[in-house]
Amino acid sequence: MSVGKFVLHRFNGDEEYEVQRATILAVHDEDGFRLWFEAETDGVCLKNLPDTASLRGSPKAEVAVGLKKVEPGRLVGKKFKVPLAYDEEIDDHVASIYYVEHEDLDDNEIEVIAQDGDTFEVRWTGTTTDVNYYDGSKPRTRVEIVAAFRFKDLAKWSVAAQS
Repeated sequence: MSVGKFVLHRFNGDEEYEVQRATILAVHDEDGFRLWFEAETDGVCLKNLPDTASLRGSPKAEVAVGLKKVEPGRLVGKKFKVPLAYDEEIDDHVASIYYVEHEDLDDNEIEVIAQDGDTFEVRWTGTTTDVNYYDGSKPRTRVEIVAAFRFKDLAKWSVAAQS
């Protein structure tokens, strides 16, 4: 069942996929608090382009947003920016896209639009190397994901935010 759209705005047109799963996962580790946004398509293509049709891409993306505190009840209306896929502070990748290969996903902007129970409507954009021309010979692809993201363990994090 589709929970949203995953669009690749490429130099030669748009590719569109159905988002099959979209999740938010809160973590607390030695690097602090982070919200991981993950969107997967399972390759369900709504609109493809001739140069990539034979690749049978199955886009998925993830990005981690660093926070001082996880407060699920205050997410609606928030906008987060993760400019680079590689975070030098924690010496790790925090954003990537997978099509047929993993690539960095830069210029991430995540906007939490609405909440219904444990599901949050999210609009997420970013940029990456073109999915068929990894040599940089084509303009960067703009990624746009609009989907209903399920917040895993929402109750646990909601209680933690109150303490």
